[in-house]
Amino acid sequence: MASIPRHPAIGRPRQAARVSSGTDRRRAPPPGAARQTMAGCLQVQLAKKMIIAPGFAKPEASAKTPRSFQRAQAMPIFHHPARAVLFVAYLFAAFAPPAAHAQNASVTLSGEVWVDNWFQFYANGKKVAQDSVSIRTERSFNAERFTFKTKLPVTLAFEFRDFMQNETGLEYIGTRRQQMGDGGAIAQFTDTKTGKVMAVTNSSWRCLTVQHAPVDKSCARERNPTVNKGACKQKVVSRPSNWTAPGFDDSRWRKASTHSKSSVSPKDGYNRIRWSRSAKFIWGPDLERDNIVLCRLTVGDSAPNAKRPPEDFPGGRSVQQPRSGQAALSSRNG
Repeated sequence: MASIPRHPAIGRPRQAARVSSGTDRRRAPPPGAARQTMAGCLQVQLAKKMIIAPGFAKPEASAKTPRSFQRAQAMPIFHHPARAVLFVAYLFAAFAPPAAHAQNASVTLSGEVWVDNWFQFYANGKKVAQDSVSIRTERSFNAERFTFKTKLPVTLAFEFRDFMQNETGLEYIGTRRQQMGDGGAIAQFTDTKTGKVMAVTNSSWRCLTVQHAPVDKSCARERNPTVNKGACKQKVVSRPSNWTAPGFDDSRWRKASTHSKSSVSPKDGYNRIRWSRSAKFIWGPDLERDNIVLCRLTVGDSAPNAKRPPEDFPGGRSVQQPRSGQAALSSRNG
């Protein structure tokens, strides 16, 4: 009697199907086989997508591995309720978004700023730093570095000022050099622990011009320019009293205007900082006549903005010495 050929992969005799009168009389699959087959197919598809759950991979069989243990390990994961629950929990963990800075997490940020001519900086409503060179100093081109601790989300707020001899917005009044000045600012903030740049100045900031002068550029050609007279009039907007606070609603402020490096022509101190490529020069729309500009940005998941607080007119300017931890990279001319 001829021997029955053995299957090369299984190594045991291949059983022939019973055929009688052209009808297939194979034994029907047992109950639940379809469910196991579907679960097995899901395992195969997940394995193809490289989704491997710890403890669910079938171990390689060895001569010392009991057959009962091999059969238990080969059991479809959804055939066993406990395994199904663990596997679903694993999928949630595997596909969860990467963790970001937690709410109210404390961070130490390094701020680097270059402004033509002067700035004050606030974090979450508290004053952190200001330009070490007085706004009354002509041609004060300098960069500043400072560090501060804060919690996320954090609202960063700047008051930028360009030098002007008086409220006409002019400089060198009464000389052949009488002219309108021009502003421009660039800044970046870096997490000192990770080295990650957390924020840079760009069009994402919201800005409000609170002093614009002169209303007509012909003022710069007048022999005796007078404040609030003729072409030398100024436009003043009341400064919101709580504009540096995190909950302040800046939605009615316009986006910061970005300006090219050639338009601002940054001078001394600028090249001493390695700027991020994404950092841009910002100011109001008019570099020459927007003399006082407020800008702010919230970094992190910001809370819903509150209603705009009452507005009032700002008091006089105050010039203070830089706080500890603030370093200036400056060159003073004039």
